[in-house]
Amino acid sequence: MHANDVITSLERDVFPHLGAMPLADIDKPLLLSVLRKVEERGAIETARRIKQRVAAIYRYAFAEFRSNLGASRGHARHNSDHESQISSRIDRALEKS
Repeated sequence: MHANDVITSLERDVFPHLGAMPLADIDKPLLLSVLRKVEERGAIETARRIKQRVAAIYRYAFAEFRSNLGASRGHARHNSDHESQISSRIDRALEKS
């Protein structure tokens, strides 16, 4: 039941606006604009839960990214600047959660 609620809220309120975007391209103002739309319809608790769910997605993605980065460290030296930028954006997004 809970898993259905999570997916349903993301499908209804997040995916239409952000679903096609890479996580690294979703910044705080963009996410905040999505949360504000939810709040505007009076669903304050839903907005809070969506924020928690998106933060969890970022934590998972960051953990996966770091794990994959460690495995491929010797092969992709030229990607380190890009990886650093992604890591910084994820860190900043999580600071607010």
